[in-house]
Amino acid sequence: MEQKEIAKKMLPVIKAIADGKTIQFYNGKEWVTETSVNLKEICNDIIANLAEYRIKPDNEFKPKNKLTETQKHYRPFRDSKELIETYKKLLESEFGMGLVHYPAVDNLNIWVRLKGTERESLVTEIVPYGVTIGGNLDRTGFNVLFKDYEFLNGSPCGCWR
Repeated sequence: MEQKEIAKKMLPVIKAIADGKTIQFYNGKEWVTETSVNLKEICNDIIANLAEYRIKPDNEFKPKNKLTETQKHYRPFRDSKELIETYKKLLESEFGMGLVHYPAVDNLNIWVRLKGTERESLVTEIVPYGVTIGGNLDRTGFNVLFKDYEFLNGSPCGCWR
């Protein structure tokens, strides 16, 4: 290994030690925190290519996606029955329809909007595990429906938790 390459590998580790950051080494299975920092030993390991070192990330276990306010209170539908019941309740409360007779499920027009757009689409098919939206040939699962769509009144396509 050339001197320049060795210096490039050592410099971030040395700077991190000087800044009081935690150093970790890879033991072949996982990153292990270095409990007693021996700069000479670390440098020798780097030069001999015996160990791989890194600066410990500030927060190793960051959740990939934080829950939005909507997701804290709602969840995706479990099945088609829940979708239909929720939509009926929405119609009753939103339009003051009270107790009304609903036609067969096939004739229940469920409209949704792609979040952040004005694009409105009709749910053309309801199956136990998802829906078909508009002219799409692919079915959309309830998780995607929850994440990407809302009902026309702006409420989420999901159930109250």
